[in-house]
Amino acid sequence: MPASWMPIATRHQTYNYLLQGRSIRATSKALNVSRYAVVYNKERIDETGKLINRKRSGLAAYSPVVQTINKMIINNNTNSKKEIRKALILKGYYLTLRQIRYRIQILGFKWKKAKKVQVISATNQERRMQHHAWYCATGYQFNQHIFSDETYFIVIPIKI
Repeated sequence: MPASWMPIATRHQTYNYLLQGRSIRATSKALNVSRYAVVYNKERIDETGKLINRKRSGLAAYSPVVQTINKMIINNNTNSKKEIRKALILKGYYLTLRQIRYRIQILGFKWKKAKKVQVISATNQERRMQHHAWYCATGYQFNQHIFSDETYFIVIPIKI
């Protein structure tokens, strides 16, 4: 059982066993927890004086990596995770994409996929204008459509 999943009663019991003079190995076997969890638990209780763990997100929010990600998102909020990862690697921080996503959530941002804007060339724009003019000349009813964009002449028909 990892140290973070350990119930408070078990944490208290491991600490008492160690204070009574039992070894780390005997304590871990008696309570069915890992030796690392026993050591971690003792260090945390000695450090904080409490039986509970520190909040991970509160600690990570002040780390230099998270502050770097925060600056990058504020300067340019259209960065992708891969772009953020490349920039962090240049600064000496090697994180996986999942770790980056977690740190973005710590900051309070929600990750949404951005839609890219289609850039239409001048020749295609002219073709669309000619196409639109032909439809107007034939008496095509554009009011039967949900959306018609007069700049690019995009028409999406309604399905009835």
